[in-house]
Amino acid sequence: MQALDSYRMATILNPANRDWVIGKAQSLMEVGDYREAQEVAFQLLQENPDDNRFWVTRANAFVGLEDFDKAIANLEMARKVGDLASSALLLLGDLHLNNRIPKLALDAYLEAAPKLTTGQKLRILSTLVGQSLFEEAEAFIKGAAPAAELFAGWSTADRQSWTVFQSQVALGLGDEKASIAFLEEVLRESPFNGRALLQVASYYRRQSDNERALYYYDRAVGLNDNDIRFEGLVQMATLHVSQQQYKKALDRIREALSIRSEDRLKDYADTLERILDRA
Repeated sequence: MQALDSYRMATILNPANRDWVIGKAQSLMEVGDYREAQEVAFQLLQENPDDNRFWVTRANAFVGLEDFDKAIANLEMARKVGDLASSALLLLGDLHLNNRIPKLALDAYLEAAPKLTTGQKLRILSTLVGQSLFEEAEAFIKGAAPAAELFAGWSTADRQSWTVFQSQVALGLGDEKASIAFLEEVLRESPFNGRALLQVASYYRRQSDNERALYYYDRAVGLNDNDIRFEGLVQMATLHVSQQQYKKALDRIREALSIRSEDRLKDYADTLERILDRA
């Protein structure tokens, strides 16, 4: 706020000083006055339409105002007049994805890919997989980096997370053989990777090999990761229900509730108790 007050005074005394106007715009963004920030950025663009920094500032201001269509328009203008920083390209991709235009989102993500951190790449892939955009996820996997360079400098945990996502993409595209191969690759290196164990269990469950499915679920719920344990217990419970083993299912649900209390699971437990009471 002190900086903003100083810039306000300075621009009144010398409105032609562009550095002071830029400082004012930045300070307005910092204090959350997005409406005036975009107006000042627009003023700067009148004199410097080819400076994509001001298009990006204006886009960020429109995000703050929750006017996402105008934010996209300004980011696309910034993209036309110069190279965008990875943060701006990520924002553009996220906005397109929010607008349910995954093709344009993918274009922005792939343009950003050479500049992205490992965490950012994993975040994008997780988002695409989470929205069942498997074709776009596959394209991002192929375009994120040449295969020989992709994992350079990656930790084992990050590399395995990426491989698990590859498995989910393969499954989403109907290639179960490739999906299980990715998971087996992870488990050979790390037998206690919870996410891989859960997916292998689900694979064998789809194959109606319930004994193997339960073996992998057991391994997952024996880990120290409560999120994995919770998910594994719930999946085990539904498998037991499909086998009409309601007492075992109820025990698993109660274990899951001891980790995380959820109303839907409480209702599920109540239903199982009524079934057992009638038996």
